[in-house]
Amino acid sequence: MPFVRFVIVAIVAWRLIVASTVLAGGSISWDEVRAKIQKEDPEFLSLIERAFDIRRVGGALRVGHDASGKSTVEGVEVGTRMPPYEFLAKLKGSESNYTLHLTFVPIEIEGHPWQITVRLNLDAD
Repeated sequence: MPFVRFVIVAIVAWRLIVASTVLAGGSISWDEVRAKIQKEDPEFLSLIERAFDIRRVGGALRVGHDASGKSTVEGVEVGTRMPPYEFLAKLKGSESNYTLHLTFVPIEIEGHPWQITVRLNLDAD
């Protein structure tokens, strides 16, 4: 019976290790994301920057690798930060904290490839 438990624990541990390398979180600078948006949709970027004071560093998913070391996302290098991008921001002229969550939309919607979701920053955040 102890051997069976050991095998089960080993399998669960292995799956957790593999899963943790597939996609991991990490920081990304606003300047890097800003450059992408500027290139693809300068009008949208202007709207965001007129409305929000955005923190300089946010979070994003990072492409991991499989057991053989290959990228888990075809055509994207290991370590690349991918959308959605999340930044803390404040509405200009307000003292409230907001989380600004930028999400890339892979299709054109009325000429704009980006969308934004804004939610109130919770105490648990």
